[in-house]
Amino acid sequence: MVRHIFQTLALPAALGLFGISGLLGLSAPAGAQEGESQDLDVIKVTAEKRVEDVQKVPATVDVITSEEVERKGIRDFQALDLKVPNLVVNTSGAGTYSYFGIRGRVNNTGEMDPTVTVIVDGVPYSDFYTVTSMPLFDLERVEILKGPQSTLYGMNSEAGVINIVTRRPSADVPRASFGLSYGDGSDSQGSYMVRGAVSAPIVPETLALGFAFQDERKGGFLKNIAAETGTGETRTSGARLSAVFATSEIFKADLNVSYSQVRADNGYVAVPMNEAAALMSGHPSFVKWQVNDDSY
Repeated sequence: MVRHIFQTLALPAALGLFGISGLLGLSAPAGAQEGESQDLDVIKVTAEKRVEDVQKVPATVDVITSEEVERKGIRDFQALDLKVPNLVVNTSGAGTYSYFGIRGRVNNTGEMDPTVTVIVDGVPYSDFYTVTSMPLFDLERVEILKGPQSTLYGMNSEAGVINIVTRRPSADVPRASFGLSYGDGSDSQGSYMVRGAVSAPIVPETLALGFAFQDERKGGFLKNIAAETGTGETRTSGARLSAVFATSEIFKADLNVSYSQVRADNGYVAVPMNEAAALMSGHPSFVKWQVNDDSY
């Protein structure tokens, strides 16, 4: 059983906007019956390195907004694989070796160059083959550009681009959020995920600071009966400190410092093949191991 707790704190002004939108939502059916047209929300993206309406981008772009990120429980790149059509995200080596693909163009061997470029806040992620171990938290949106993008993004983007945009602190409105998930049961032993974010203006309309973090532990799925310990456990942690400094409409500086760490037990168990090896390792030798074949 997995349980989730999430809470977001906002200003009264935001609550007022929510109340207005709720009133508009109640009156929408009447307007629709009278034949009045309704405008859709405009989604702004930076797919072409400038802010523009996603409907005006001359490329195939899938956009996952911050609301969808929360609703769909996207916490890592593996979750994107399940939510975005024609996107493939695979890993090996305890999840620290990445394979990305879009529309069937996948770098599925260690000798092949990447076919998908990963961009985080406008900066290419250099350590491509371990990028899937990076946790995704406090996001503004995720943009997936499908098809060759080499003209704008250079090499290693012939299949497409994944553009990660994190939330920036606002110089006007403070924000805070906290989330907690935990699991109990045979298939999620000791699993949990805790995350949070806070941002606030330091100098109104000029300087704002923000901090966000996430810590997730996935319990082991195997039990080493010789050592009487669990194995297969993975723990991923990440934190980000961000700042926005703006002196005018034409000058704005963003600072983003992030840190992530993954610790994984890949589940391999060394079995001593003789008494000498058993004595050195402290585990029973192979001849003393018993095979549980009740499931066959």
